Amino acid sequence: MGLDENGAAGSSEMKDPRGKLTSNLHGEDFEDKTRGPLNEGGLYAERQGYHLPSAPTSNWSTSSLGPMSGLQKAGVNFYATTIDLEMPVGYDIPISFSFSNTTTAAVNMTGGIPAYRCQIYVNGYQFGKYVHNIGPQDVFPGLEGIWNYHGSNYVAVSLWSLEAAGAAVGNLSLVAGPVLQSGYGPIELSPMTGWSPRAGAY
Repeated sequence: MGLDENGAAGSSEMKDPRGKLTSNLHGEDFEDKTRGPLNEGGLYAERQGYHLPSAPTSNWSTSSLGPMSGLQKAGVNFYATTIDLEMPVGYDIPISFSFSNTTTAAVNMTGGIPAYRCQIYVNGYQFGKYVHNIGPQDVFPGLEGIWNYHGSNYVAVSLWSLEAAGAAVGNLSLVAGPVLQSGYGPIELSPMTGWSPRAGAY
């Protein structure tokens, strides 16, 4: 999404770049063989591997509001936390991330709706992309097996403010769905390879 769309035949709008573009670290020779080439993109935090469990976040600034604190200008912030779960055995309890819309920002190109995007990661797996000013999806359900229902989970969220006025997430909640008693057995966890220094990361 780094170029203008070309809606009119014969025009050259799509040749107008929107800033410097980069892709995932090392391109086709991608780093994360566990989760695959489509799991991460070109954000600085992704290239460094900060969306992966055990990322070195101890010296990061702390915020009680996370992405709800927002940015005052165009740019990207990256947030991470650990969530411990202990769900009852024998029950199917869906977990979803839920965003709420916001109109708090200066009037901008989108008619007053703040233009920002978020990406969600659980234990290194990208769970969803939220595009606030376009939508329509604002609830992103998760899966047991990527979520560790009986232990610690590393959760990360990127916030990309697209315009000079900045943006903040109205609200981001973790919500549980219907609690259903189930006959299925224990769910095996997906591979959870963690962070390690990445050669050539920039």
